[in-house]
Amino acid sequence: MIKSILAFTIVLLTACASDPIIDQKGVDPEQYAIDLRECEQYVAQVNTTKEAVSRGLVSSVFGGLLGAVVGDQRDSKRYAGGAAVVGTGRGLENAERRKRKVLIDCMKSRGYRIFG
Repeated sequence: MIKSILAFTIVLLTACASDPIIDQKGVDPEQYAIDLRECEQYVAQVNTTKEAVSRGLVSSVFGGLLGAVVGDQRDSKRYAGGAAVVGTGRGLENAERRKRKVLIDCMKSRGYRIFG
């Protein structure tokens, strides 16, 4: 069950991840490449692993507590595991969203028109 949730989360994140479309009309290709490379360096500073792990850990704790309230120790472990997987997936999704926003904001600040 947990493996299928994790696989679904990964597929969902992959499907949702897309690069923004940047209007190329009147753009110098060399300057564009420089600007994009510099903006991608900012994007690389978003700590995806930290966000995913912290969200997974918090979700696991709350899931474990919920399982303890509604059931026994086995339920607590099951809820904690499921919540950790879902929380980690959400953490990854949030980090990817932040990366996309950083890229878009950086390119806009350099005068590019962004679609999507």
